[in-house]
Amino acid sequence: MNLKKIILLCFSFVLISSSCFKHRRQIRIKNNYATPLAVKVGPADFGTVPSVKTTEYKDIPKGESEITGDVPGSINVPSGKHKYTLNINTAGIVTLIEEGK
Repeated sequence: MNLKKIILLCFSFVLISSSCFKHRRQIRIKNNYATPLAVKVGPADFGTVPSVKTTEYKDIPKGESEITGDVPGSINVPSGKHKYTLNINTAGIVTLIEEGK
């Protein structure tokens, strides 16, 4: 192997491994309300979430994220790796639950 190939391989390894270790914050929606609800949290668009269903997780950025759609509001997400569930209960009250706590 020549020096250019070794450098290219090392550089590729660093790029791939650094992307694997990034902190991720993820959120999902649990809709226990009687009707389907449109929900978007920051850039994560969940579309219309059917009644009594839970979505898959989607990535969200750290910091303040606006909740838009049928359940407006906002949440503040700390840095680090966290998973959250935005729970909408039968009365339409929204709570944020950190998973694994």
